Amino acid sequence: MRFRPGDAMDCRVLYEEKSTSESVDITGEIVVMTIIADHVDDIVLTDGDGLTIDYAEGHIDVYLTAAQTTLLNNRKNRHYELRLTVSDKTILTGRMEEELS
Repeated sequence: MRFRPGDAMDCRVLYEEKSTSESVDITGEIVVMTIIADHVDDIVLTDGDGLTIDYAEGHIDVYLTAAQTTLLNNRKNRHYELRLTVSDKTILTGRMEEELS
């Protein structure tokens, strides 16, 4: 994921069955996204607080505020993990890259 410090950022994650590309119903799951920088859990996003989730369709919208992207500015080792906590699955991991203007 790329972000520009001081700008709000949003993206949509589609959770699909790999073999069929069909949406996975995640009803009953607790979805949590953790953004870690400098080995500290800096930002934790949940449903209604940074994440908007359509459980039946497996759509997860991620939203970071301008204040949150500013917090991540110049921090080292920025990465994220999006997890389904009930079934104990990590569905997305990656680095948070700063977008240069």
